[in-house]
Amino acid sequence: MTARIFLLVGSLAVGKTATAQALAERFERGAYIRVDGFREIVVSGYVYPDEAWGPEVALQVRLARESAIATAIR
Repeated sequence: MTARIFLLVGSLAVGKTATAQALAERFERGAYIRVDGFREIVVSGYVYPDEAWGPEVALQVRLARESAIATAIR
């Protein structure tokens, strides 16, 4: 069987976590990798994604997503 990777994106508090956990539970070897977990390990320079979403937030979110995907592949 081919492995599947799902990337759930959306606004704050729309149910991404609950959906991801429920989806992962449907597979014999499912895992839920939190993209925010990659952002939270930033020691300095972290930019909170508020209304002033700018290039630095976009970069940090993109890198976190890419890291989560790379982890899932491995």
